[in-house]
Amino acid sequence: MVVTLSCLLSHANLDQNTDVSVRGTYLRTSAAPLLDNIIHAATAAVLSPNQTIPGQTVHDLWDKKINTMGSGSDFTAFQDFAGIPSLDIGFDSGPDEPVYHYHSNYDSFHWMEKFGDPGFVYHRTMAQVLGLITAQLADLPIISFRAADYARALGRYVQKVQDKLDDALSPTEIEISTASLANDEIYFELRGSTRSHLTTTTSSSSAESFKTSLHRLHKSLDKLAARATALDAHADDLDQKLRSHIPWWRWPAKLRLGHEIRKVNTKYKFLERSFLFDEGLDGRPWFKHVVFAPGLWTGYAGGEFQVLILFLCEWAC
Repeated sequence: MVVTLSCLLSHANLDQNTDVSVRGTYLRTSAAPLLDNIIHAATAAVLSPNQTIPGQTVHDLWDKKINTMGSGSDFTAFQDFAGIPSLDIGFDSGPDEPVYHYHSNYDSFHWMEKFGDPGFVYHRTMAQVLGLITAQLADLPIISFRAADYARALGRYVQKVQDKLDDALSPTEIEISTASLANDEIYFELRGSTRSHLTTTTSSSSAESFKTSLHRLHKSLDKLAARATALDAHADDLDQKLRSHIPWWRWPAKLRLGHEIRKVNTKYKFLERSFLFDEGLDGRPWFKHVVFAPGLWTGYAGGEFQVLILFLCEWAC
């Protein structure tokens, strides 16, 4: 079963892609951080087909992990080229569930009906989740984005690069399993571990320069976090005013409120696009987003701050 929906909603830009909406019972999500709040709200409002405890929602049984957007499907042009927040969501299979014969002759209605999702209860659930997400973005006067979530995510991504630099400066013995070799982080650990110490003054100087750059980036992210929190608070304040009764004869106040809401929505809509770089990533000019892109060595899997990671890899090796 393949369901793909690409759309530009009335006042929120979103590419919803469920390339495989259901092939098991475990919810998996990948999304831009701006959509975290919306995903949590929608999954918490939909009952799970797996009612081991009465009243359980999809959110209750979900591990709450939202992965980074990568590539390999219709959202790529939206997220990586146009800077439009995107979502890839669906129910995945677990180790004890039937194997989904993706893109084969066995990928059929019969397989889904008999093995994948008998009764199509998880398809119905996914339709409800997507419907609520779409409704939040299309119908609410104030877009349900949270800029502070984005700022916190950026902080985590930079910290991951910082940790890799620290590991490269003080490498330790690493255990590598076959299953982990496809992971960007393990790849960097493996390459970084080939150097027991910095051997030249140039390398040491380069490392210190990189650390200084990361420190400046952390300070910039602190400023972004403060402004993002203020934007979210302003949006909440406007939402409260919108819910309160404003008499018809106070139409100037209604116009001012509408104008303020439009300004907030515009800031939310263009936040993602502020991270686009016209010249694109080194060696991959089509990918314009400086934060999110497919990992260089991970195929479709996503990576963050590929510019910094590439520099770190070249320096550490």
